[in-house]
Amino acid sequence: MISYINQKDDWYKNFFSLSIKEQYDTYISLLDQSVPDDELIRDDFGTIAVDLKSNLINEKKYEEAIFLIEKTKNSTTKFYQKEYPYLSNFAVEYYLYKDDMKNALNHLQGFIDKPHIGYDLFIPLFNKILFYNKHDLALQIAKDIFPQIVHSDDLISGAELELVNMIFFSLFQDYYVALKNGQTPDRQQVEATLKNYDYDDAFFESELPKIHKVLHQIVVSNKKPFFTSEEWKGVTQASLKSTLHDLFWSFAVYMLEEYKIHFSTSYNIWFGFSDFLVRNKTNPDFSFQKHELVKGIDQYFEFMSDKEEEEGFALLWGIPYIYDFLDQQQLVSTQIKEQSLKHVKAVKNRLIKKYEDDVWRFDFVHAWCKPATISSEEFAEEQELFHQSFIKPKIETTKQISKSLESFTPLSIFDDLFKEEVDIRSTKSKQSKAQKKNKRKQAKKQRKKNRK
Repeated sequence: MISYINQKDDWYKNFFSLSIKEQYDTYISLLDQSVPDDELIRDDFGTIAVDLKSNLINEKKYEEAIFLIEKTKNSTTKFYQKEYPYLSNFAVEYYLYKDDMKNALNHLQGFIDKPHIGYDLFIPLFNKILFYNKHDLALQIAKDIFPQIVHSDDLISGAELELVNMIFFSLFQDYYVALKNGQTPDRQQVEATLKNYDYDDAFFESELPKIHKVLHQIVVSNKKPFFTSEEWKGVTQASLKSTLHDLFWSFAVYMLEEYKIHFSTSYNIWFGFSDFLVRNKTNPDFSFQKHELVKGIDQYFEFMSDKEEEEGFALLWGIPYIYDFLDQQQLVSTQIKEQSLKHVKAVKNRLIKKYEDDVWRFDFVHAWCKPATISSEEFAEEQELFHQSFIKPKIETTKQISKSLESFTPLSIFDDLFKEEVDIRSTKSKQSKAQKKNKRKQAKKQRKKNRK
């Protein structure tokens, strides 16, 4: 065995000549040598750890990747604390899929203790916690880390809005439940809570009464359509956005009552779909073309996108719930519903194929109860397809892979759906870091407006 401490040059020369399996064994052996943390940090050994973890994941050696992460966590202190966002992010994802919340929380702790470090890596995990229906955990995390995020000098303005979304919609889900149970919500307590999250008197004087009125109307209507057919006929493209905004609360209640889906998850689905309709200047009959859906979903997977993959899956798999809701509300024709769901299924199949090696990472869509419009057989078959991507081994390779998943830049997942030649690298890479931050900031501002 080559000593890392005494024969460092030889150790690296040997390491880079090894297969992934041999690199893994060598890495584990190094951790048993008790190399000082400061030396590993000074040598930028985190690059070795993260690249090896990524290569193991790419080879679907998930148990080995988890052992590497656990071994690093337990064998080092300062080194792991420096690298945990790039190591434990996969462990959280893995344990969420396995529904092993004890271990998931163990690897989340670093993100909770120092949330401003690796925050961009944390947000997809936070979304998955929510989408896996771990609502109480998501709410507690949002409350715990909000002060550090909102006051961090390392993060852009608006970075806290995913957290505020969770708190905001949890508050109004409780508000609805109180109304439903014949109770009078404590408006003063609601205002006191929201003031902690930068809501001002204008919101309390204008928007809060509107939300109360809508939720009260939903409760007393006893599942009757929020809009009559005649009222909906009066909706124009110009008024569609504001009308869809008002209809959201009925959708959120529908999802909670029918499927136990949290208001926050419904928010992600509904406003993603609403933005898609408005951008495409869709008619108020809820019809759209397949190429429009492709383009709308594609943006969640483009390089340097301000959106997350998880949100793209949640939106696409959430659309059938929307059309079931619209059907219940008598706002969509059977023909348009069937055609729209046909488009959704086609894009779903394409997305599953593109992610066939690891689509299990988005299996939260099967943590939701199946939509009424999808058969039990189809739902179960799709769920099994996701699971197979987790357990199906990849073809063995003995060649060392040098490119990590973190540095890999995929083309748009839908580039070949309509034989379109789109060079995402050449277009997206031209955006400067400042431009990207500004884009994210504007997107977050819009999401804050959506809550009102």
